Amino acid sequence: MVAMHKLTLSLLVVVLVAVLGLGWTLDSLFDRYSAPVENDALLPYREAGLAVARILDSIDDPENWIKTNRFENNLSFSIKSIQAFLLPDEIKSEFMTGKPLALESDEGISLNFILPRTQQVLTLNSPGMRDENNNNSLRLIFTMLFYLGILSLLLIWIYPLIKQLIQLRETAKALGQGDLSQRVASDSVSYISEIETEFNRMAQRIQILVTDNKLLSSAVSHDLRTPLARLRFGIDTLAEASDPILREKYQRRISEDLTEMEALVETLLNYARMDASMIELQKSSIDLGQVVRHCIARAAKNDLNIAFRHGAKIATISGDERYLSMLVNNLLQNAIRHAKKEITLSLKLNNRDIVLGIEDDGPGIPEHERTTVLKPFIRGSNANASEGYGMGLAIAQRIAVWHGGNLEIEQSTFLGGAKLQITFHRDGQP
Repeated sequence: MVAMHKLTLSLLVVVLVAVLGLGWTLDSLFDRYSAPVENDALLPYREAGLAVARILDSIDDPENWIKTNRFENNLSFSIKSIQAFLLPDEIKSEFMTGKPLALESDEGISLNFILPRTQQVLTLNSPGMRDENNNNSLRLIFTMLFYLGILSLLLIWIYPLIKQLIQLRETAKALGQGDLSQRVASDSVSYISEIETEFNRMAQRIQILVTDNKLLSSAVSHDLRTPLARLRFGIDTLAEASDPILREKYQRRISEDLTEMEALVETLLNYARMDASMIELQKSSIDLGQVVRHCIARAAKNDLNIAFRHGAKIATISGDERYLSMLVNNLLQNAIRHAKKEITLSLKLNNRDIVLGIEDDGPGIPEHERTTVLKPFIRGSNANASEGYGMGLAIAQRIAVWHGGNLEIEQSTFLGGAKLQITFHRDGQP
């Protein structure tokens, strides 16, 4: 809606500038180039007409004088009575003072002179005067310039829009053909910048969903196949076993395989629910330090030394306490699985941000794996094959994004293992 308002306003500005600006400019040019020409062209005719008018007003038969005399430059004179020469009162009063009057008609321009003594009007016509003082061609030129100017300004305005729409069409076409990495290069002065931004968000979301779907298919085919094979083998073996002790053993293994399958399916369903469109965050002002303390208190320490360094006096952010607890717990459980003896959690201020860090003294995460382990169903090379399904960091990353943060993985300089940290905006900060 805002983008359409911006587009409409810019179009309105262009039209107003084109109509008013061009109209005023061309009117000024027309007045400049037409008026002097008219005055210069009529000056010799006025002088000739005034001379003839003085002669005719002093003789008794002016009409006969006109007939018997020939004039240069194809000048033609005619005489009529003042009563037959109809004029508005305002113009007539000025004309009666002796000032020549120029009148324009379809046939051209005529100059009229008053003969005070005989109360007649002398009219001067000349083809040359019509040709020199005819501004129709000039008017046509300026009219064409006016419309061409409006058309040019509209084309200048619409060209970037057409270019942006073509780019949007080509990007959408590439996405439809499977190139999910394509994005629209958005410009801050673009007429449709908000549409481009939303399109890129949509493309990013589609890419994530398709990637997750591929990973999900891979995880299901790999992690479900093993317990299913064991389950089928166990059922076949159970059917052949007659010893009660063996049957009990096989039943226990079948139950364990079913439990493992149930856990995997539950994990898959939980991740499927971690879709921002299906989640309604109940945000409020949360003390992140208090959340961290609760997660540490609930964690199974397994004789590990877990320290918490709270360097931020005020560590309040806007978020959903349930999902923030899930985020911290996932990161903490990941550290517990890999740590040898030491785990350190920290909160510190960085300008307007709060940085949550978790470090351990485990084997760490190789640099080339630090991006891939954030994807669902991906386990690092240092992880035990029997530990989890590779979902903890993926869920933590998604929750961090919901809260305006981003999960980063580094090497801990303090403990030597992995260092995971998330930067949040403090509550009340943009």
